[in-house]
Amino acid sequence: MAYTTLLYGDYLSFMHVQALWSRQLSMPWVGIVMALRMVYEAPFLSFQSLRNLTDLIPDLFIMALLIMGWVGPWKLPRKDWSYLIFGTTLWLFFQLTPLMQGYPLGSMGRFMLEVFPAFIIAARIGTNKSFHFNYICVALAMYAYLIIAFLVGYWVL
Repeated sequence: MAYTTLLYGDYLSFMHVQALWSRQLSMPWVGIVMALRMVYEAPFLSFQSLRNLTDLIPDLFIMALLIMGWVGPWKLPRKDWSYLIFGTTLWLFFQLTPLMQGYPLGSMGRFMLEVFPAFIIAARIGTNKSFHFNYICVALAMYAYLIIAFLVGYWVL
């Protein structure tokens, strides 16, 4: 913030520039609710519903992993809570600026790659063979969809 104040005279310029990409500051659940509504209202297996699911699934998956890091059998020990605080804060920060036109959670899959504490929890859960097999099946299906969408000429992530 100090750098952008010196450079541009605006300490919130990193937030104001989001308007150029049709992003607007809102409550954290707005993007998720909008994406769910768009999936529900779109024709079954249309590009719009699949694209919204492509953005929604990583978002909800990382949220679930972070929740499992706080509670449950895969809870991280107290000494690692700083990772969870960082991951939860970062996840919430990304939820604050959904797209107001088109796909509300656009680029969310790319943003979720930065929430590395969730991957620490996924590695802990990955020792479970059932979870590992199901994760591979879902990841393979997503991979196939993304390749087909790219080859057909749709914009992917």
